[in-house]
Amino acid sequence: GWRCVDVKRKRATIEQRLTRCECCDYPLSIRHHLLDFADYGENEFTVQLCANCHDLYHIMERAYIHKSPKSQELLSGFLIKFGLGKPEFAFLHAKIKEVDALRQHINEKSKQ
Repeated sequence: GWRCVDVKRKRATIEQRLTRCECCDYPLSIRHHLLDFADYGENEFTVQLCANCHDLYHIMERAYIHKSPKSQELLSGFLIKFGLGKPEFAFLHAKIKEVDALRQHINEKSKQ
């Protein structure tokens, strides 16, 4: 697959860590690569997420994109307990759809 030339991960600054989570507004977050760092290197497709929203993002990503049975079961339990109405779910779902489309576009370009 396509790989970014610059594969060095940037360290989070104190200012970045003290930035509110873009998903739930928690006052402590970390910059998360939406395009996997291991596959795409340092890239501009990042979002500030707290630990809980980061975990939920990966559960949703594995359930929707990678079709992981364990993640699908976990996500199903989350949705039964909390429903689709949580704004965090809508935010992360939109990000996953956006990133999946971007990954597909990048992969198609790399095949050309």
